[in-house]
Amino acid sequence: MSCTSTRRIDATLEAATARWGRSQCRTWTTIANAANVLEDTYLDLNLIGYDFEEDLYYVWFNGGTGVDPAVSGKTGVEVTITSGDTAAVVAAAIKTAVDTADIPCFVTVASDVVTIENQVQGAVTAETDSGATGFTLAVGTVGLSVELGATSGPLDLALSTEAVDIVSNQTGSLIGSQIFTGATAEVSMSLIEVTKERFDILVGEVTGDSVTPVSGTKVTGFGESRLFQSLDELGGQLILHPIRLPVADKSADVVLHRSAPRTESLNFDGSAAQELSVTFTAYLDQGFNTAINLFAKGDWTQKGLRA
Repeated sequence: MSCTSTRRIDATLEAATARWGRSQCRTWTTIANAANVLEDTYLDLNLIGYDFEEDLYYVWFNGGTGVDPAVSGKTGVEVTITSGDTAAVVAAAIKTAVDTADIPCFVTVASDVVTIENQVQGAVTAETDSGATGFTLAVGTVGLSVELGATSGPLDLALSTEAVDIVSNQTGSLIGSQIFTGATAEVSMSLIEVTKERFDILVGEVTGDSVTPVSGTKVTGFGESRLFQSLDELGGQLILHPIRLPVADKSADVVLHRSAPRTESLNFDGSAAQELSVTFTAYLDQGFNTAINLFAKGDWTQKGLRA
């Protein structure tokens, strides 16, 4: 009688898709609920779901006897207020209601100004004060998102760490310890589906720019317009998602919370597919927990990851 043992190597072939973009962010400057003027009023809130599809909401106000306006095709978020509430109290009530609704956005309040940032990148339909609240609406960041398509090779995540050696005169050049001083993360890829949309976003929205003449079409390239601007401010979110997992399973996603694409080359060759080489550098995003605010691997849709 003989026995055999099973040997197992825990390895994975991990092809992934890549998506880059920015989340829509807007502010609402509220008004006081004098004489219950906000009763039954409402305004648009358009979000992007975790499937990267748009979901339409509206925020409505119930001052005691309010009735949900039941806007067709949209989901309502009820805000409970009281007649005579100040603008700041109304703003705080909006945050409470939206947080309780557990929808994909983040709300912060400063006095009478409510800032709502979508959790997921992507463009949304223009929002209006559709139910006459009288609030002042302003867009801070316009959302956009692009799926980067097929690549000619792997998506390469390059990681590095830096440390200072601790040595002493008494022990010569022997390293007694090292102090960690930082890390970098970069993702590089060569795109082979170089559509105009992808080129316009990866070049025209960051290091380059675009011009659309009157009655003409968009032209994208490099010039002086972006000189000396911070790439951090022009950046967005890069998401790598393993294709072996369904879209809803984000457990192995890699996310650079804030990064900017730097395009490096575009070939013109009649015998080979055109490739656009791009590198994304991760920048520190202090809106996230300090443990993961450069880059992270795991389910980024969890609300508890913010600072």
